[in-house]
Amino acid sequence: MTCIYLGHKEHKSFCQASLGQLTPDLSDLVKYCESEDHSNCPILLAHLFRNEFRSRTISRVMESVSYGY
Repeated sequence: MTCIYLGHKEHKSFCQASLGQLTPDLSDLVKYCESEDHSNCPILLAHLFRNEFRSRTISRVMESVSYGY
């Protein structure tokens, strides 16, 4: 199963989970993007950690605003 973050444009593949739409090399494409091994992809893991950090930070800010800190 192909990774949902793998995009294609003008005969090129790119990773939508990366910050700059990185073009994966052939070994990464085969190892992570076009296999079931998405959970070990370093780019996808970085994307998930960034999103988790962002949502925790927003939650803390909203909590401090609601308590008047």
